[in-house]
Amino acid sequence: MSTIQTGGPQSLIDQGAKHWLFVEGNDNSCFDPDVLRTLLKENDLPALNVSALGSCENVRLAAQAMVYQHKSYYFVIDRDGRSDDFVEKSWQRFPDPDTYNLLVWRKRELENYFIDPIYILQSQYLVKSEDELRSKLLKMAQKRLFLDVANLVLLELREALIRPPEAWFRNPDEFPDRSAALARLQGCQELTDKYSATTTLLVPSYRNERFDFWLQRLTGGKPLLEYGEGEWLLMMSGKELFSNIINEAFKVLDTEGNALTGLKKNTAIARKLLSLPLNRQPRDFQDLVALMKLRAT
Repeated sequence: MSTIQTGGPQSLIDQGAKHWLFVEGNDNSCFDPDVLRTLLKENDLPALNVSALGSCENVRLAAQAMVYQHKSYYFVIDRDGRSDDFVEKSWQRFPDPDTYNLLVWRKRELENYFIDPIYILQSQYLVKSEDELRSKLLKMAQKRLFLDVANLVLLELREALIRPPEAWFRNPDEFPDRSAALARLQGCQELTDKYSATTTLLVPSYRNERFDFWLQRLTGGKPLLEYGEGEWLLMMSGKELFSNIINEAFKVLDTEGNALTGLKKNTAIARKLLSLPLNRQPRDFQDLVALMKLRAT
């Protein structure tokens, strides 16, 4: 079994680790590092160390800061508000220092993979029938549909707003004095374009447009959520739905016969599912294992 080291990158370097996968989570006992460590170990990658680096933004910034010095550091983050194109390129080009050896889940959050009925019905801890599971999950999702649509708009806006303008001056001959320098700065087209784009993003009509876009995408245009229609299983809050459905339809006992709850219960169910053969895992889990085997074995 691989040794898991908490703490920052310098402590990892001091331990002489070669290959590291950095993920979201406040510590190494969180859901993401715990279950991904299980996935890799179950598929003959025990020497690939997995460590949490905090929030999604922390992982992304760490990827940008460390990848050129540590090419065997890899990073995985939730999709959140990132575009389809950005997500697919992260998989097509990995590993690529120009994109910081960063992978982005194709579904909104890691937990979204565990709410797919086809996958989670394989769990030995399920205590409800398939019909009951599907009905409960659909009811939970319907209850929070409009909340998640609104939050998807916020995630999309946040991603667009934090993207800095690509502007930089290089010719000192164009900056002979304060007046000339200030004129160049005030006339910077990239800043003007960013201001215009930001203004567009914040007007109420744009929010209305994006709300309708996400509602259509999640529901497939249906008045109520249905299985096989729309992308609600992929794009709604997997963290919330997974926790809720686990509470309602699953039971896990420890070695002393006590029922597990909360994070311990969630990770126990996920770990057991990840012990299934790789060909029974979600596509992205298969792809992650294949990519890591090319690098870390």
